[in-house]
Amino acid sequence: DVTHEIQTRSGAMPTTGAAVNVAVSVRRDPRQALAGLWINGVELATAAIPPGEVVLKAAEWEVAKALPQGAKWRQLDVYGRALTRGELLDWGLLAAGEPASQTQPQASGLVVLGGSEAVMLMEEGTLEALFVSQQESRPGAVPFVRSLAWEGDTVFAQDRPMNFGSLRQQLQRSEAGVALLMFGRQECLERGREGVESFRTALSALVGSCRAQVPEIWLAGLPPFEKQSAPLPDLSARNEELAVYDAAIREVAKTMQATFIDLRSVWPPQAREFTTDGVNLSAKGAALTAQLLLSAEELPEAERLRALARAKNRLWNQYWRPTNWAFLHGDRTAQPSSRDHANPRLRWFPEETETYWRLIEAKEKELAQVASELRRKLP
Repeated sequence: DVTHEIQTRSGAMPTTGAAVNVAVSVRRDPRQALAGLWINGVELATAAIPPGEVVLKAAEWEVAKALPQGAKWRQLDVYGRALTRGELLDWGLLAAGEPASQTQPQASGLVVLGGSEAVMLMEEGTLEALFVSQQESRPGAVPFVRSLAWEGDTVFAQDRPMNFGSLRQQLQRSEAGVALLMFGRQECLERGREGVESFRTALSALVGSCRAQVPEIWLAGLPPFEKQSAPLPDLSARNEELAVYDAAIREVAKTMQATFIDLRSVWPPQAREFTTDGVNLSAKGAALTAQLLLSAEELPEAERLRALARAKNRLWNQYWRPTNWAFLHGDRTAQPSSRDHANPRLRWFPEETETYWRLIEAKEKELAQVASELRRKLP
């Protein structure tokens, strides 16, 4: 029954009229402050609560329901255990209900999943420039492309740092209308022809997981491996194996009612300049892949749009996958560098990281505006 005060920094609460999701987790550890306050999935304060029973009195919860004037109490959940950081990072997903993508109007958004090729596609910028340029303006909807790709990802494994959040959580937060999946080349190199059936099964499962959160799924076909100069190996010798994986992707798309985008049949023959090592896309290869994926020609003032897309993606990467993740939500959140210098109970780092959203959205609006202006200039 001991009262423990947990405060937040000024300005931490959302503005009036916004929906607020508040979670308090009481977790005991005599060595560090593990009990905390989370607002909209962001840990803003912690407290060290000594061992002992937690007693919840009915009268106190009745008082808690007396919200400020105009506010509406939607749901109160009480758990008999401390929630994990992974659960609290995406608290809203603990409540049952249909995903946002099934119940709300879709933004003109695309999320990209895959390994190093997908990462390069986003870093180069042409894909986002073309996608945004193709979208019709809709009131209140800004077209966007966001990367959920990670070097080394395959359909079999997508390793992430501690408390990073599941793919389901990432997709639901994106509120995108389309997910582009780019898998198959690395799996072919690792498992060969014998691994195609396990690839087909894993890809089908991944498509199913994405479909539960995103209405439309695109599966990218596989451009051929290239022959590069020695001492690099001649990966073009494995293109027959790659064709088997390409066919498997086409079959999964048909079975799962996804869109298959054929890259193999339209890829320039005997090319050597579209990869850096025979498999990983070069900047030229990424630009070509983007054009083929979206059936688009080169844009006027394309470099201007690409520069905006690259700037946005630098901001997105700093927000989505910061290099100091352990201090943000991992296993080093008790370190002083993650906390307010005047009051160590307050965590400035998560709150500060959320400010990237304003920068990301501003850059996306700028890109959409420039793309719209360029469309009007076309003859």
